[in-house]
Amino acid sequence: MRVKPSRVAAAAVAIAAAAFPPIQAPASAAPAQPTDNFVWSQSNPTLVDATQVTLPGQLIEGGCSFDAPKLTLAPDQQAVEADQIAVDPSTCNAIWQVGTPEAVVSTPDVDAGAELVGASASAGAICNDCTSAKAKKLTSSSGYERGWVTDPPGITLASTKSTLSWSYDGTCVRSGSGAYQYYWHSSTGWSKPKNPYSYIYSYCDYDQVSSGADFEDNNFWTDPCWPMDTWIHFHYIDVYGWFDGTLGGEYSISYENSCVTLYIHHQLKRET
Repeated sequence: MRVKPSRVAAAAVAIAAAAFPPIQAPASAAPAQPTDNFVWSQSNPTLVDATQVTLPGQLIEGGCSFDAPKLTLAPDQQAVEADQIAVDPSTCNAIWQVGTPEAVVSTPDVDAGAELVGASASAGAICNDCTSAKAKKLTSSSGYERGWVTDPPGITLASTKSTLSWSYDGTCVRSGSGAYQYYWHSSTGWSKPKNPYSYIYSYCDYDQVSSGADFEDNNFWTDPCWPMDTWIHFHYIDVYGWFDGTLGGEYSISYENSCVTLYIHHQLKRET
């Protein structure tokens, strides 16, 4: 379940060309049990101190839907990543590795693809129940939550990134601004995102940037699943900046009409 505000009502500012509401994603279930039908990725990112967990997905027509493990960084932590390393196509159960990324790649394969970026207007936090705001020392930070999808050889097919910069004083978030970035591997037939959205929400407890989009591959020459149109749906990519400097990330995604197993990844990175 996505985080809910605990103090005040939200103020939302649209920061994308198309303002569509977030698509509702299925709720996570209990942890799945390992099976013998896993298809293993041929290329996995290297993580330091990685742990593994098997979690359920939801089986949909020609694909799977997933709520990725939630990620959190304390103010003195820099990066954490979760990657699917194996998926059971018959159940959508997946084995995830979670750890510190050995290498941080914010935009993959730019020469083989295309990207669309945009920035938000600043949005001041609502802080009716916070006191002595001017007397408190402000600290600024920034970071992003990025989700992406790879095919079995490890090519990034599409990705969505939400970026947040915010100032906080230990009691409230005082200001924030957001940005989005969409990437698609155009050289293999993936097209410009459809139904893109990105919003910034502002609370006393935290600021939040939420982005999402749909990507399609229907190229006769490059889509291995033709004549079916393969879709990847980034339901939401959420990044949170909290009043105490904590950075958080959530991610929900699905794909359909895929004749090959796809693998889901996401990374939470503090930039400043």
